[in-house]
Amino acid sequence: MTYFVLFIFGLVIGSFLNVVIARFDDLSSAVTGRSKCPKCGHKLHAGDLIPLVSYLMLAGKCRYCKKPISYQYPVVELAMGILTASSWFLISSFGADLTTQIILTKILIVIFSLLVILIVQDLSEMLVSDTLSYLLIIFAAIFGFMYWGEVSVLAIGAITAVVPILVLVYPSGEKWMGKGDIKIALALGLLVAYPNVWVMLATAFIGGGLIGAILILTKKAKPTSAVPFVPFLVAGAIVALFWGEYLLRWYLGLSS
Repeated sequence: MTYFVLFIFGLVIGSFLNVVIARFDDLSSAVTGRSKCPKCGHKLHAGDLIPLVSYLMLAGKCRYCKKPISYQYPVVELAMGILTASSWFLISSFGADLTTQIILTKILIVIFSLLVILIVQDLSEMLVSDTLSYLLIIFAAIFGFMYWGEVSVLAIGAITAVVPILVLVYPSGEKWMGKGDIKIALALGLLVAYPNVWVMLATAFIGGGLIGAILILTKKAKPTSAVPFVPFLVAGAIVALFWGEYLLRWYLGLSS
């Protein structure tokens, strides 16, 4: 029951994040302004705004103009539903008192919320907000210190995450990767810590390489085309955060 409630709560968060993403240049309107269809401008009513449910009931089309609704809306809502429930799954096994577990869960939900916005920004604009990136670094550092408990593993995790990005950013003049990825890598290195950061980097670069190769083979991208890397870094961090320890043990077991 707890996970179901958290999943529903996450859907609501995701719905709000969609509003924030759409009105990022005027965040005050995200709280005060009425939601409208981005195609026809018709004001949406409560029945049009039920997270995930409205999209499914409307078959992915605006009730008023019948034009398609972006897949971003249900994907963001569903992602936040899963991530919110998963946050408690991870933290509830953490050996701490209930109050600390609740605090860590809330921080992790904030982190996931920031990451979802940053992913959408990177995919749609190939840019990430500096303000959100710095907030991510702060919350990741707080979470990392409370969860991992050792400053050394956070510092090594952050350095290990940043170095390969720096190597790709500056020698290429940002042709291979952008400066915004440096701040995201730093934050995620603090989040997953050392040695899990190796799992994050391996997952991100292997995943990015495979997707890039597929896009090139299907002629949807050129070898010189820029591919947003934040989604791969985030995917790697999630894998490392939830399964990093197990994957490292498995790998080291095969190597020994």
